[in-house]
Amino acid sequence: MKNSGQADRGILLDILEHCRDIQNALLRFGDDFSVFQTDVDYRKSVCLSLMQVGELSGNLSETFRAGTGDRMPWPAIKSMRNWIAHNYLHVKLEIIWNTVQEEIPEMVRFCCEMLETMPPEHIPEEELQL
Repeated sequence: MKNSGQADRGILLDILEHCRDIQNALLRFGDDFSVFQTDVDYRKSVCLSLMQVGELSGNLSETFRAGTGDRMPWPAIKSMRNWIAHNYLHVKLEIIWNTVQEEIPEMVRFCCEMLETMPPEHIPEEELQL
């Protein structure tokens, strides 16, 4: 489904929600790679949210992705979704963990900044908090 740009706000809100789900998993299970390696529920929770982020990123308008590609590597985000979905039993947990630690906080900041600049639609204050 092609997006003309009007749905970008809603898609960004959904991406932000999945990023926050990942951050909440870190709070719940612990910010410890050894726990992530051994707890299948932790890994599945994080990987499902990463797949959702990747899937949603492909629904952003081409104009939006082109205009923000210098800040967000949209093709790589989509590729990670495909890599997890099609190779789940063989994913390198270190790559997933690195993404969670380094890229997800940046994506949260990016989404919040973009949402603040998008045309009016009431955004609850709590959705814009880092």
